[in-house]
Amino acid sequence: NKVRQQAHLQGRAGTQGGGNQMVDTTVNLSGWMLDNPVMAASGTFGYGQEMRQFYDINILGSFSFKGTTLQPCFGNPTPRIAECPAGMLNAVGLQNPGIHHVIAHELPELATFFHKPVVANISGFSLEEYVEWCRLIDGAPQVGLIEVNVSCPNVHGGGMAFGMAPDSAAQVTKAVKAVTTKPVYIKLSPNAPDIVAVAKACEDAGADGLSLINTLLGMRIHLGKRRPLLANTMGGLSGPAIFPVALRMVYQVAQAVKIPLIGMGGIATAEDVLEMMLAGAAAVQVGAQNLTDPYACRTIIQDLPLAIDPRREPGVGSHQQGTPQFHSPQHRAAQLQIEDARTPEPTVVGQIDQDVGSGTAAGQLGDVPADQVRYRALETDARSKSQRAHGKRHRFRARRQAVRQGEQVV
Repeated sequence: NKVRQQAHLQGRAGTQGGGNQMVDTTVNLSGWMLDNPVMAASGTFGYGQEMRQFYDINILGSFSFKGTTLQPCFGNPTPRIAECPAGMLNAVGLQNPGIHHVIAHELPELATFFHKPVVANISGFSLEEYVEWCRLIDGAPQVGLIEVNVSCPNVHGGGMAFGMAPDSAAQVTKAVKAVTTKPVYIKLSPNAPDIVAVAKACEDAGADGLSLINTLLGMRIHLGKRRPLLANTMGGLSGPAIFPVALRMVYQVAQAVKIPLIGMGGIATAEDVLEMMLAGAAAVQVGAQNLTDPYACRTIIQDLPLAIDPRREPGVGSHQQGTPQFHSPQHRAAQLQIEDARTPEPTVVGQIDQDVGSGTAAGQLGDVPADQVRYRALETDARSKSQRAHGKRHRFRARRQAVRQGEQVV
């Protein structure tokens, strides 16, 4: 699978002063090389101006700028944001200045402080809007990739979002590919009845890649006022709460298509990035976490090499020392099987079952019934697993803290 093999975390050894080998985190998205797989997601990073106040955003692989429509859009009435456990709801409504303003002002200003290509996130309410938008942005040198948001309602198709059905998503894909020379990635909605069918339809229509997932539809109610918290009633759920759903969908789509995937949805740590890439993503986007921690992307990028291989000294190592490589679905399946094989299976329960049958356990534990012996074995095994996991997390955090403080870790 040549296309999928071109889009993976290389895991090759690089070098730094003094000859130390370092993890190479570069990725290839349809011929576009990124320094690392971490990008900021559309709608959480503006056009880069706000976040540059916190750190040098050139550390990013790239970022997807705010969802932009052909004409200026005011968005939905307020309130537009509602908090919820492990995430947030938003119904901003694609507020943006329009593509003409972005080309004339935002992109030239962006070029003065961000020295990499960006992802242009496109939204439209008709097929004609998508086509004209892509035609206009095709000549912008600052744009490396077009991300087409098909979660927008089709005003000429009964208001149903383009991404809800394979046919309409494929129609948008084919139309925009005809007017642009830039790679086109279709951003899929998790609210579609069959996201895998939509993904395959977009691939067949010529998409260079896919981005997934967009937000899940959710709602909150104000108990005092007895009405929805959002003026729009419902909004998109994002944040850590949706990570398992996003991971599952990325995995399912990766098994069905051969084009590169950008995974997103609830990513908050370097470990989340690795999970997403093991599931099949070539790169990732960090969204809602930027709104709670403006340094989120920088922290994830700094933590990524150590998360890839926590056994080595920070900043040193190669793929031969444990750095994972992400290739085709077949490679990923084999990799997961290898990891499973390396993990020792708990045998204490089976051993005690055998001992109970032979009378050994009864002799060791007195008159304890066999079912209680098995229960105690399960409880002990679960406690042991929990302690090992806690110890691993503690060691990783200690190493990460040492790296940030510039200490030598052995």
